[in-house]
Amino acid sequence: ILDVAHGKDTKGKRSPDGKHREYLWSRERIANITKNILRVKNLNFSLYFPFLYEENEPGLTNRVKHYNEISKGYSKTFVLSIHNDAYTDNWSKPHGASVWTSRGETISDEYATSLFNFLLDNYPNEKLRAANWLGDKEKIKDPDFEANFTILAGNSKIKPTYDAVLLEWLFQTNKEDVKKLMNPIHNEYFEDMITSWILKTFNHEEHKRNIL
Repeated sequence: ILDVAHGKDTKGKRSPDGKHREYLWSRERIANITKNILRVKNLNFSLYFPFLYEENEPGLTNRVKHYNEISKGYSKTFVLSIHNDAYTDNWSKPHGASVWTSRGETISDEYATSLFNFLLDNYPNEKLRAANWLGDKEKIKDPDFEANFTILAGNSKIKPTYDAVLLEWLFQTNKEDVKKLMNPIHNEYFEDMITSWILKTFNHEEHKRNIL
């Protein structure tokens, strides 16, 4: 399941000058990743992108509820949520990318480590922000950051029945990162990288991709 970032009606979630919008960037990238994946003839997993064509925020609890409904039909379900990071509401220095899972040691940590290492190999000049810390319930040092975001850990109303990783790709509050986020060549390469990781992880095959 490819999970889009926020909604057009969510406050903030954009560059300080308003030129970059996270909701739109995420939907455009997921639309193209979906096209890439659906071109594969022998796809041995099902692909869902439930809120791709909804501009407004569907609600976090509703997202989890919907993904849980989908997961009922499968022995294993994985959600990849694609976002942009931010630091304050103004232009700032923090930059780069990070992967997030719920707190504690879970199967999602394995997916997060796999994705992190794949991006690290394919983005030698990009800053991949690694946490590498031992949480209260962790026995293994992982590169992912941990937080009980609703899409990852649910809330008091509902708990996920799926594994999930949230990718924060670059900072929409850093001018150099925003230049990349608005660059078609950068975005196409990013789409190819995510497509490649998904196919390698779930279809056990290589994706013919562009060279940055």
